[in-house]
Amino acid sequence: MSEMCMRTHGPHNVDLTVVREASDVMLTDADVAAIVRTTLSMSNVTFAADATVSLTVVFVSDAAIHALNRTYRHKDAPTDVLSFPDTFAAAPAPGVDGKNHHRCVEGACLLGDIILSCATIARYATMDSVPQDRALTFVIAHGVLHLLGYNHSEMMFAIQDRVTQIIHEA
Repeated sequence: MSEMCMRTHGPHNVDLTVVREASDVMLTDADVAAIVRTTLSMSNVTFAADATVSLTVVFVSDAAIHALNRTYRHKDAPTDVLSFPDTFAAAPAPGVDGKNHHRCVEGACLLGDIILSCATIARYATMDSVPQDRALTFVIAHGVLHLLGYNHSEMMFAIQDRVTQIIHEA
């Protein structure tokens, strides 16, 4: 298992931890950081200019995400992504639908964790005839948007499409 912690600057300061519990991850830590930062900048959620947005992206096996999906969503199958927002906020930050629960303390906004299975994403990509790197980008953006308070909507999917387009044009 490898772990990366970094702060990037741009539209947001981002403390990103990438954990690789699975060995089938085709993206670099820099790729993941670029997807996260692009998604944050494309969202309609605003943080203070000096805020640091913190989140963790964890790549796990199909068996691990299957167990998590069964435990937390009562679905007995693997899935591509699970998002676990940090919902223990004393003072929620306002967001897309007013339902965000980011813990913002002394300039740090803790978004939560995104858990991904590259094996499931690869299967879905093959079924949809989409390159795996584009599918990964789309799904990571999906997870970030859920952490920001988005629910499945045309706006959410449009942002995911735009993030994928931006990342893969570069």
